Amino acid sequence: SQEYILKSETTLDREILQKAFDGVSQTHDMLRAIYRCDDGNNLIQEIRPVNTRVCEINEIHLESDDLNREIGKILLESNSSLDISESLIKINLLHYNGKSYLLFIIHHLIIDGVSWSILMDDLTYLYTLFLENEEANLLKPYPYKSWVEDVKNLASNISESEKKHWFEINKRLNDSKIKGKSKIFAFNMKSSFDSNNLWMLSEDEFLALSIARAYKKTYGEDIIFNKESYG
Repeated sequence: SQEYILKSETTLDREILQKAFDGVSQTHDMLRAIYRCDDGNNLIQEIRPVNTRVCEINEIHLESDDLNREIGKILLESNSSLDISESLIKINLLHYNGKSYLLFIIHHLIIDGVSWSILMDDLTYLYTLFLENEEANLLKPYPYKSWVEDVKNLASNISESEKKHWFEINKRLNDSKIKGKSKIFAFNMKSSFDSNNLWMLSEDEFLALSIARAYKKTYGEDIIFNKESYG
């Protein structure tokens, strides 16, 4: 699981926070995901209906003198209570000495480093508006189910020669084979990004391609970027 702790100098309202998180989970499909085993013991992913409340926020008023110890205990208990077939998210709202602490525990099956920033931005946006008695709706991203179907369709249309090429590339990405010390290298690079480029590359992908080509031209060797991706 992954943990995230937010500290607020003002007291957070649990009911408004619950409404805000419900709005976030209704917008992002993966927050409603659970996993079950079928009769053949195969793990099956299920995205629950949009109106499903995936997590009841647990509110705690703490009077202990040792805040860090209490937070540690709460995180440990929340981690142990995660169940991939029922709930992959635990949220605790802790009040202590006039401040509020939000403790998020989310299973790594449904979140990554990039997703945390999106989650926090959306939650803050909704909470702020609901606090002012304003209504708000988040812009729903491209559905996860549609993304999975697109990937499957793309994979089914890849030629055998292209599959072989990428399997070879993937073998070279094995971090366990990387040995020796890092070295500094320098080269000149000139690139001009066009969002309508032929290969439909994002700006960071275009930059990576430019770096790879410049390195190849300078040192006569290929380099491979291993980029974290998410749906």
